[in-house]
Amino acid sequence: MKPTTVTSTFLSAMLLTACGVETAGPVATGTSPLEAAFSEASREYQVPVGLLKAIAHEETRVAVNSGVLSNSGGRGVMSLVERDDWKMVTRASALTGASAAALELDPRANIRGAAAVLRELADRSFREDPSLDEREAGDWYQAVSLYPGIESAMVAQQYAAQVYARLEEGFAVRSLGGTVELLPTFTQWRRHAPAGVREDALGDYPGQAAYVQSPNHYSGRTDYTYVVIHTMQGSYAGTESWFLDTASQVSANYIVRSSDGQVTQMVADADAAWHAQCYNKKSIGIEHEGYIQDPGTWYTDTMYRESAKLTRWLCDRHGIARDRAHIIGHAEVAPACNTGGHTDPGSGWNWTRYMDLVNGTSVTPTAGVLTGIIYSGGNSANRVAAAVVTAGGQTVTTGADGLYQFTLAPGTYAVSVTKSGFSSNTLSRTVVASATSWGSMEINPVAVTGTLSGTVYVFNASTPGDTSAAVAGATVTAGGTTVTTGPDGAFSFTLAPATYSVVVTKTGYATNTVAKMVTAGGTAVVNVGLASATGPDQQPPQVWVVFPADRAQLGVAMVDVKGTASDDRGPVATVRLAVNQGQAADVPVIDGEFTFPAKLQPGTNTLTATATDAAGNVGSATATAVFNAGVSGFVYAGEDQAARVQGVTLELRMSSTGALVTTTTGDAEGSFALPATAVPADYLVVARAAGFLNHAETVTVPDDRQLTLNISLTAGSDIGGTPVLSFSEPLDGATVSTQSVAVYGTATGFELLTVTVNGAQGELLGGGGFSATVALAEGANAVEALATGLNGESASATLHVTRKSSGDPLTARGGCSTAGGVELVGLLVLVPPLRRRARAQR
Repeated sequence: MKPTTVTSTFLSAMLLTACGVETAGPVATGTSPLEAAFSEASREYQVPVGLLKAIAHEETRVAVNSGVLSNSGGRGVMSLVERDDWKMVTRASALTGASAAALELDPRANIRGAAAVLRELADRSFREDPSLDEREAGDWYQAVSLYPGIESAMVAQQYAAQVYARLEEGFAVRSLGGTVELLPTFTQWRRHAPAGVREDALGDYPGQAAYVQSPNHYSGRTDYTYVVIHTMQGSYAGTESWFLDTASQVSANYIVRSSDGQVTQMVADADAAWHAQCYNKKSIGIEHEGYIQDPGTWYTDTMYRESAKLTRWLCDRHGIARDRAHIIGHAEVAPACNTGGHTDPGSGWNWTRYMDLVNGTSVTPTAGVLTGIIYSGGNSANRVAAAVVTAGGQTVTTGADGLYQFTLAPGTYAVSVTKSGFSSNTLSRTVVASATSWGSMEINPVAVTGTLSGTVYVFNASTPGDTSAAVAGATVTAGGTTVTTGPDGAFSFTLAPATYSVVVTKTGYATNTVAKMVTAGGTAVVNVGLASATGPDQQPPQVWVVFPADRAQLGVAMVDVKGTASDDRGPVATVRLAVNQGQAADVPVIDGEFTFPAKLQPGTNTLTATATDAAGNVGSATATAVFNAGVSGFVYAGEDQAARVQGVTLELRMSSTGALVTTTTGDAEGSFALPATAVPADYLVVARAAGFLNHAETVTVPDDRQLTLNISLTAGSDIGGTPVLSFSEPLDGATVSTQSVAVYGTATGFELLTVTVNGAQGELLGGGGFSATVALAEGANAVEALATGLNGESASATLHVTRKSSGDPLTARGGCSTAGGVELVGLLVLVPPLRRRARAQR
C-alpha cells in the first residue's frame, strides 16, 4: 500500500521519537529491540508510533505471545486475528507480503502487519470524514475502534477508549530484554472521541462499571455454592466482545480488568453463565484479564483488590462460605465438569493474598487490622472456638483456629472476649493505618482450676539456690486462703486461673510476697525464701516468665509475654525484658504481674526478664519459645473436608525459582506442616498423591503467624506427555549486540518446578514458562537450560546466540544519538511467548 502524504514536520517528529528524543508527541523510546520494529512500521505506513505501542499494551502488554492464542483468536504482540468475521492475518499478508507464519511468529512482521491494517482502516475513515486530520492522533479513534474486529459497536468504542487512555497515562514494560516505553504527554485525543462510549444499565453488583448482557446463559439457577475464578487468556475488551458473540457459547457473570480492576457484569447473578459446565447453575463465574503464563504482569494489586471486593459481596449476598472450599479456581472444578482441561487461574494466582482480601484481613491505606487468637490453659496452641470477640462496635465469633480479625480505622480500641462457661478477658490495642496489631487473649472454663504449690525455706545468701532448709509453722496466704507449713515447709492451694500474691510470714523473718500465675489445669510451683528480719537485704527479686511456657511451640509470632516479679522487701516496679538478646525494654510491673508484646522470629526464641531491687540484687528468668513459621493444614478429597487423604507428599518451594525448601508426608489424618524460615515470602505448595491430580498453588507465608492451608485434591491422574523444554526467545541462531540477553522458554508435557540456565537459577513465570538473563561473550554462545518437573521429570534445551564484537560498525544505533543528554532507560522485562491449551467449550 502506498502511504498518503504527510507534512515534513510530522515525519520529522516520527523519526525523532523513534530515536528516543522527546517531542511534542507522546512517545519515548525504551531499550527493547522491538523499538526498531515499532519505529520502522510507523515510518513505513505513517501510523502514529504511540498508537501502535498503546494497542500492543492493551492487547498483550507488549508480549510477543507467538503460539499463544487469545480468546479472540489473536496471535503475537499486536494480537492479529484470523476469524471468519475478521481476517486480519490474511489482509496483513496481502498488504505487507509477509507469510501468515511470519506474521504469527516474527514480532517485527507482526507489528508491521498491524500497522498496515491500521493504516488501511484509517484511510477509510479519513475518506468518509474529510474533516479528520491524520496528523492528529485523536483522529485515528475510529480506525482504532475497528482494529480488533469487535462486533459490538459499544465494546469497540470502549476498546478504543482504553487504547487512548494508554496514550494519556503512559506505560513502560519489558520486552525482549529491554523497555518499550510510552510517556503520558498526549492529552488531546478526546477531540474526536465519541461521547458516552458506555451505556450503563442496572446490574447486581454496586461496584460494577456497567452491565452488558451476554446472550450466552441459562435463565435461573439451582443454587449458589461456589465462586469460580477464571483467567481470560485475552484482553478485557476482547473477552467482553467474545461473551457477546452467540457463536462463542461462553460467558461469565463478571469480568475484571487488569489495569484498574474495573468490573463489568455480563450475566445476572440469578442466571447461570456458561463458564464451568456442570458447575454453571451452582456457581458465579468471574473472569480476570490476562494470561496465566504471566501472572506477574496481569495479576495486579488493583485487580486482586477489586475482584476480592466483588467476591466478598457475592458471598455475603448469596450465602456462599468465604473459604477456599467454596471460592475455587476453574482448575479445581470436578474433572467431569472440566473436559477442556482448564488450568486457570494457574499456580501463579496468589490464593493467600486473594483470600486475605476477600475476608477483609489485608491492610488498606486508610485502615488497619486488629487480630489475635483466643486460647486456654496458658498455651496458645489450645485454640478456643465459638468465642465472641468485640472491638470498635464489631463482633466476630472465632472458628476452630481461635482467630479473630477486625479491619478498623486508626485509633485505640478496647477488645473483649466472652464465651458461655468460660472466664472473660479484655485488653486495649492501638490500630495503625496500613499495619496489623495483635491482641491474643486467654479464657478458661470457669469450673477449671489450677494448683499453686511450693516450699518455704531459709534463704542463704552464700548458696541462693539451696532450698533444703525448710521453714515449719510459716503462714502462707493466697487467693483469700491461708495454710500453715509443716516440717517439710510445703504448701498447696487449688485456685481459679489468675495471678496471685503469695504472702509468707513467720516471726523473726522478713515478710516475703511473691507473685505467681496459675493456669487452668496446670501446677504453678513457687519456693519462697525467708531472710532474717534484722539482716541486710541479700535476696534477689523472684522473676518468672509464665507465657509463653518454656519450650512452647507456637503458631503465631505476635505474643504477649507474661510473667511475675516480686521481692521480699517490697514490690518490684519494673523488669527489663529482652527477646533474643536484643535491646532490653523497661516493662512496668502492676500487682506483681508484667505483660510485654513481642514479635518472635521463625525458629527458637529466647525470652529473658530481669529485675533489680533497691539493694542492687538481680533476679532473672529465661524461657525459650519456638515460632513455627510456614504452612500447615490438611489434605482432603474433592469437596468433603472429612474425607482426609493420608500419605500425601507435600513440598514447599520458592515460587520464583522452584527451589525446594522442605518436604513432608501427610499423616493418617491428612495433616501436614511445612516449616519456612524466610518470611514473609511467596512459596509454591505442591501436593502429590496416587489416584489424584497433582496440586500446586502460590501462597504468601506471613511473618506473624503460621499459614493454614487446607488442600482439596481432585481424583484422577495427570495427563502425561513427553517432557519437552524449548526456548521461545530469542530465536535459535540470533545475533545481538548486547552484553547480556533475556531468554524465555516453555516446558511442556510436565509441570515445571525448577530450571537453571547456564547454571544459574531461572525465574518461573507460571504456566510452564521461565526466563533468565544470560551474560554473553563476544562471538558464539551456547545457552543451556536444564529443568526438573513435579514427578521427577527432566528436560533440557540449548540455544545458540552470537554476540557481535564491539568493533562491528553494525552495533551503532542506526544513526540516532542521545542528543541533549537524553538516555534510553530500561525498566522491567516482558512476558515470554508461552503455549496454552486451547479454550474448550465451557
